[in-house]
Amino acid sequence: MGGLLLDATVAGQTGLVTRIVVTGANGGVGKNLLAHAAVGGDVTVVAVVRSERAASSLRGVPGLDVRIVSGDDADGLASAMTGASSVVHLAGILIESRTDTYEQANVAATETAVAACRRAGVSHMVLVSAIGADVNSANRYRRSKSEGERAVERSGLNATIIRTPILLGPDTAGAAALVRTASSGKAKLLGGGHYVMRPLDLDDLSRAILGACRRRVSGVHLHELAGPEPVAYRDLITRVATMMGRTVALGAVPVWVAKLGAAIKSRLSGGGVSPDVIDVITANERVAHNADADLGITLTPLSETLAKILPTGRPDDMTDAASAAQSDAPGARKPSALQRAVFLAMTALCFVFLYFRLSGAAAREGLSLADYMSRVFSNVAWVPWLGLMLAYSCFYFLIDTRVTTSALNWFLEKQIRYKDILPIRASAYIISIFSEQIGKGAMAYYLNRRHGVPGWEVGSVMLFIMFCEVFYLLAWATIGFGFTRSGLPEAFGLIPWLALGGAVVLAVWILYFSGTIFPGSEFRNKKILHAFRVARPWHYGAFFLLRSPALLGAGVVYTIALRLFGVPASFLTLFPYLPVIFFAATVPTPMRAAAITSWVILFPDNVGQMAAFGFVQHNFFVLFNALLGLLFWPRARRELLDR
Repeated sequence: MGGLLLDATVAGQTGLVTRIVVTGANGGVGKNLLAHAAVGGDVTVVAVVRSERAASSLRGVPGLDVRIVSGDDADGLASAMTGASSVVHLAGILIESRTDTYEQANVAATETAVAACRRAGVSHMVLVSAIGADVNSANRYRRSKSEGERAVERSGLNATIIRTPILLGPDTAGAAALVRTASSGKAKLLGGGHYVMRPLDLDDLSRAILGACRRRVSGVHLHELAGPEPVAYRDLITRVATMMGRTVALGAVPVWVAKLGAAIKSRLSGGGVSPDVIDVITANERVAHNADADLGITLTPLSETLAKILPTGRPDDMTDAASAAQSDAPGARKPSALQRAVFLAMTALCFVFLYFRLSGAAAREGLSLADYMSRVFSNVAWVPWLGLMLAYSCFYFLIDTRVTTSALNWFLEKQIRYKDILPIRASAYIISIFSEQIGKGAMAYYLNRRHGVPGWEVGSVMLFIMFCEVFYLLAWATIGFGFTRSGLPEAFGLIPWLALGGAVVLAVWILYFSGTIFPGSEFRNKKILHAFRVARPWHYGAFFLLRSPALLGAGVVYTIALRLFGVPASFLTLFPYLPVIFFAATVPTPMRAAAITSWVILFPDNVGQMAAFGFVQHNFFVLFNALLGLLFWPRARRELLDR
């Protein structure tokens, strides 16, 4: 718990402030309050912080006496409070960590400060809380802030409780996020950023706190202090961008997707942004009565507040500041420029190839490209195709869940029931539309939450499944080549050689993780490779057998579907191509462009039908799976997000 002490002289209830203890002084709010308190030059400041790092951030302040006191040391804090007239409690958190929970930072720390006040004989406290604090709230943050308020209310101290919204000042996280987003050129906001905020100028809060300390009114008084202007967050970002001479394109991230991703990450990492934090961020900030007049202050207009937080100086200074803010943002990793360039080039090549092939086919029939493709789509038997794909999606889902459940039970100590995996496996299909990583992470979070399975164990199993998928497709490509090698393109002659190389790699892999070769290597002992250390050769074979019905079923379904698109096809003719095309479908190109291109290349006699088939088959399969996920989503959501 950090703190700040101000010494001066008191004359009754309204004179100069004597000794004021302010917890959390090393934060943005505390430093701002320290600056306001020092303006008259008639105060002596002592900072009470809980770490050497926090102390070092304050040691440059002239005349400041810094003390380090543990957050749970009521006696040490009481010693610092001796002779104080008021205590200002700022210490608290919105984002939890492994070492700081809401219960510790927002409740227990407040109780410690109250206990220290009693021991030191301090009669007045100012508590900075949050708008929306409610002891009956399902949100843990809001509930913890309310419990902190109740500790003060029941303490017998005279108290002023000030609930605040988002705070804007040069050193606040809210201001940094605004500048970063406004400078980014384009950004996706939670729910589109339509939630309404009442940003409060940090200087206004400091003036209100010092005013309450000087008055020290009797009893307990609860105030809500918000900024003068309600504004949607997206409009706030646009205003900041305009003031910086920039434009920003704003998109939306569904709140439920963000909450699910936050739930997974915070659960596995033991802290960080959680669903509770997202609820707080996206809530509309409303106050029944704004307490600016009650607290004796005049609110700063929002335009002036925004001007304070902007980078100063030349336009390129703004660019430098924005770049620094972006580089400092946690979790802001983006694909490298080379990666983006490669996939962009690959996608462009696919679409250029498709355009010229389709245009040529249309020209040969004397049609425009639009008329040609319209005729292709109009000739599809859509109703039977729809029924076929719905049935196959259900079949694939059942096989996929069986493979996942079996792999988990091979390598986890706790046995997981098939029916318990069904809802989260289905729901992961929805999530994967937005992010494959979050879709996979949902499985880990679910198992960690419901069964207490460590995230790294689940991640190890997911890695095993991904590894086996490659060899499973290579094995079936080799089998297909063996049956119909004479009718395949010349390039398919590489498949046996790839299979031979794959077999050698797999054999070496199994020998390495069994400790047969390179026994002294430490690489195999990494936690994330747990499944490979435990796996025996029969596990790899069992995976192949369990997964194979999905590919055999795909051979039947795709053969029938091609006929519904007007392309004569047989199972034996089509089957050797499927593993190769499924490999192409894993390439991260928009709308499965690589897979669509593969169909056109491998079946050049039916360019229009194959382009339409590839587009519809791969993209709608994803959507059909997502529809299955919607059926299971209510149960999965309860188990993932409810507390």
